[in-house]
Amino acid sequence: MKVNLHIISVFLLLLISMGKVSAQSDYSPKTNVIYYFTKYLKWPENTSTGNFVIGVYKDDLIYEELKKGITGRRVGNQRIVISKINDIDPENLHVSILYIGTERLKEIQKLIDITQHEPVLIITQTSGTTLKGVCMNMTVIDDKVKLEIDKSITEARGIKIASELLAFQKTNH
Repeated sequence: MKVNLHIISVFLLLLISMGKVSAQSDYSPKTNVIYYFTKYLKWPENTSTGNFVIGVYKDDLIYEELKKGITGRRVGNQRIVISKINDIDPENLHVSILYIGTERLKEIQKLIDITQHEPVLIITQTSGTTLKGVCMNMTVIDDKVKLEIDKSITEARGIKIASELLAFQKTNH
């Protein structure tokens, strides 16, 4: 598939502009990357009404950064809303993106099972979680945000991935 060089250039500039990621600023670059994911992913048509909800499961820092950084922006015609999720209740998991913090990986399988037939993009920040059923993983390697993407899991959830996004991943499953 031919990759649009302009889109790749913009994404590369975004990743390069992140520069070194310190422990205190670990979340801002990731919130930008999460927002830019929305431009290279396509959810099913029946999910394109109402708000575009990004749920954050028990990670107050990323929740606050997302709320501050991207609340109100748009994905197509949908307004982005950030939702703080504190328990594993299926009613709370009606989201387009579910971010699971590192401290909650022991609960990841239950979250995957509850949302497995839904168009929910599950994102973590721990290397190797795509092998456990997560759609995307962001890790910091050599002070840069790196992506792991499981295309088959993401597409099984009804979410299509643009080839431009796949070009930036660390590994391709």
